[in-house]
Amino acid sequence: MKGTTINGVTYEGVAEFIYLGMLISNDNNVEKEIQKRILASNRTYFAAISSGVDFYPELLKLYYIRH
Repeated sequence: MKGTTINGVTYEGVAEFIYLGMLISNDNNVEKEIQKRILASNRTYFAAISSGVDFYPELLKLYYIRH
């Protein structure tokens, strides 16, 4: 990638980087960002299940009890 020089300082060009937790690419492809989010949610879900966390909110439990 071509770099950019501003006030005598050269900044390296990159194909992709993470900014505020979001993957930014030079071709605006969002597939990698979506895959990154799916992977993160799967990791969280399965880590919580293995630790015994109950995922059903109280309102959802009440719905099942009433119906």
